[in-house]
Amino acid sequence: MHENKFSRRMFLASIPAAATTLALTGCGKNKTSHSTASSLSSKIILMDNGAFDTLRLLKSDGTQLGYPEGCDFPSLIRTCIDGKIPVRKNNKFGYIDIEGNILLEPVYDSVPTYTDGVFTIEQDELIGYADADGSIFLPPQYKYAGIFSHGLAPVTSGEYWGFIDRSGEFVIQPQFICEPEAFSENFAFCRSNNRDSGIIDREGNWKATNFSSYTNPFQFYDGYALALSHESEPMCYVDSSGELCFGKSFSHASSFSEERAIVIETDDSDLMGFIDTSGNYILTPQADIACPFHEGLAFIHSTAFTGFIDKNGQQVFSIKAPIDYSFYSRTEVFIQPSYGFLRVEDGCVFVPFENDSSKLLDTKGKVVFDFAKIEKEYGTVLYAHGGKEKFAITKKNGNYHFIDFKGKTIADPRLCFSISIIDSNDNCLYSV
Repeated sequence: MHENKFSRRMFLASIPAAATTLALTGCGKNKTSHSTASSLSSKIILMDNGAFDTLRLLKSDGTQLGYPEGCDFPSLIRTCIDGKIPVRKNNKFGYIDIEGNILLEPVYDSVPTYTDGVFTIEQDELIGYADADGSIFLPPQYKYAGIFSHGLAPVTSGEYWGFIDRSGEFVIQPQFICEPEAFSENFAFCRSNNRDSGIIDREGNWKATNFSSYTNPFQFYDGYALALSHESEPMCYVDSSGELCFGKSFSHASSFSEERAIVIETDDSDLMGFIDTSGNYILTPQADIACPFHEGLAFIHSTAFTGFIDKNGQQVFSIKAPIDYSFYSRTEVFIQPSYGFLRVEDGCVFVPFENDSSKLLDTKGKVVFDFAKIEKEYGTVLYAHGGKEKFAITKKNGNYHFIDFKGKTIADPRLCFSISIIDSNDNCLYSV
């Protein structure tokens, strides 16, 4: 059974780890949209054998990703950003591309962070920066430093933080008492030694100093951000002046996906609805299960309807048979814009049924593939993709199988402890 109740404590506890992944669209009228959907042209299957602290990485055709001699893929680091993958050698870390070519030599003390086309590297407890091809443009020299974003990175000088550019020169002088958030659009959240928390622009000008009502606003897009509020309901959308958007807060709120966000109004009700980027409901709170929009459709389950709706909240097709919601997670819905359960991918959606075989449906609800024969031989289908990259992950008698739609083995993952499927932009589509 799926989770019926969703505690505020559980949700808020999940926020800090997810803050850097939340990407939301502007929430004012006539704003330009920023979809969180990513390219699905290349999926990576990560298989953890659970015994040797390493991963096997496969492409969807079963080709195993190679790595340089003496290197491996550490099991606790599951990421692939822009086709770049971390590797380990003698407990030092670097990066390779999806073809196994070294981008960043594995000589760094911790796993480098890759954002905005720049690696943040650490060596001998000092931090520096390298380009996407591994060329170092600022050697490790900073004791405390953050990631580059929009051409600027926060670093310390003495007891205060400021922002440097690629030359290492301060373009915003040190004046902040703790590490500022990374820039998104033209804004960054900061705390000064003589001001309340607020927002600065890329020139270092204070745009607002009245953010004491909010805890750590997340990424700004088109001048708006999702934030934790100290007042009333905890989640709200704010603009760069610190003003509340839409005139209201929510008990829970997701990032925007295809210009639509999932919200719960109050703790008195756990029903979910969808708002658009003007704050208007396209679906009033009525669903006890809801998944983010992808390819123009979103799945909901309510007392009156189970199936997919379009971006206007109109019903597209219903699903009558009981669905197996074992892998549904409300927590993931609110913190992971690329949440993969009952998500349309390349015009198809994988639906696990409770009392019937799993199926692939098209965007009109028509069955395009029935996994009855495959499940009879290989066990329960946990995940399947029916686009250009046709494959399925199944499990039977404790063993996983990675097969095509004819039941042919693509790769043998039977000794795997867990499996994750990510795309080349680091969106986790499935994990078990």
